[in-house]
Amino acid sequence: QGTPEENSRMLRSAVIFYGGGQVGFGVIDQKIKDKLVFTNHKGAANSIGFVENFPPPPALGKSYLFEDVEQGYEGATTFVLPSNKQLYEFCFTVPMSKDMFRTANESQIMYSANLSRYRLFGNIQNCIQEFIRSLGYTCYGYALPFSGMMPAIASAQLTGITEGNRNNGICTSPEYGPILGVFSLVTDMPLEPTNPIDFGL
Repeated sequence: QGTPEENSRMLRSAVIFYGGGQVGFGVIDQKIKDKLVFTNHKGAANSIGFVENFPPPPALGKSYLFEDVEQGYEGATTFVLPSNKQLYEFCFTVPMSKDMFRTANESQIMYSANLSRYRLFGNIQNCIQEFIRSLGYTCYGYALPFSGMMPAIASAQLTGITEGNRNNGICTSPEYGPILGVFSLVTDMPLEPTNPIDFGL
């Protein structure tokens, strides 16, 4: 078993090898559980109709729970994560084509570039989950390509791979600019946290 620093270097290399860009790491402490982990998975409940009628029916958006279990699991109406293990997050960027984004504000070419992050992320997630499993740890990923268990944009800023911006309402990477996707996965493999950055935005 490596140290958290060694694990972080190894995992960063693996994510980049599988197609990711920059990678940052964080600890899932009680504050993150209380403030950032979603109450319910987006699922099919991502609708304005539930703003005044929350929570959505369990069949539409499973709830996230932390319980005293050895390993997390998916139930009929819940996603359960272990509360008796220290969990960590790792967030990574998936760069997209800037040239395709330049074609028009709402062109089909731009949409294709925008959606490419989900196609690429699906491959990265499958590979990195198997990589972590081969080391004897667990990686909890996205149940759907569009939604994880916490807002990835917040994770990207807290782990130091992006900074909040004013040009598109999302975030900007010093390496890739604002044309990127960000995704955040959770693992029980010990990782060394990275710090938020300030590169002048």
